Amino acid sequence: MRIIAMVFVFLCSALQLVFADNQELQALADADQLARIEARLDHKDRQRRMRVFEILATGEPLSPVDKVNAALILQHTEMRFCGEQLVSISPENHLLAHHLAKSAFQSGNQNAAFLVAQTIDRYLVVTEGRQRYGTNRLIDQVTGEEYLPEIDRNTSDTERTLYGVPSLSALLAKFPERKSTLQGDCTGH
Repeated sequence: MRIIAMVFVFLCSALQLVFADNQELQALADADQLARIEARLDHKDRQRRMRVFEILATGEPLSPVDKVNAALILQHTEMRFCGEQLVSISPENHLLAHHLAKSAFQSGNQNAAFLVAQTIDRYLVVTEGRQRYGTNRLIDQVTGEEYLPEIDRNTSDTERTLYGVPSLSALLAKFPERKSTLQGDCTGH
């Protein structure tokens, strides 16, 4: 009986190590969010993304919190203008962020809910000029008007609610929607 108890304690300790949150990813995510809260560009987004890639490449297990932290950082991939359209320099980062957030959400991390919708929307906005849920807004560089890129009408409000996104009517009551002007040579892929 004593041996069984010792094995149980050992296994519990081992599982805790496997699923312990990565403190470095937490610190990177905290710095990422602080830069946005304080509305200051610290020009370290690229450094943080590169470090996230290094951590992911180790193959070490990630907790749901780690996945959310990595997704937060990856979604802040640099953008550029192609004509009048804002596009990502690496749209795949947004897609990876989506898969990380979705995995965290499916593991029970409710804090990942909105990020699931936000990251796929960001990927679709920068690659196709449209979005599924309506979480991304852009600013017209001429008028300064904030607007929603085209929103998929096939996505139900029930699905939006699952991810903490307001209903389509609520979104459209706050911001106008615009059809995409994204050109084929601006899609980044």
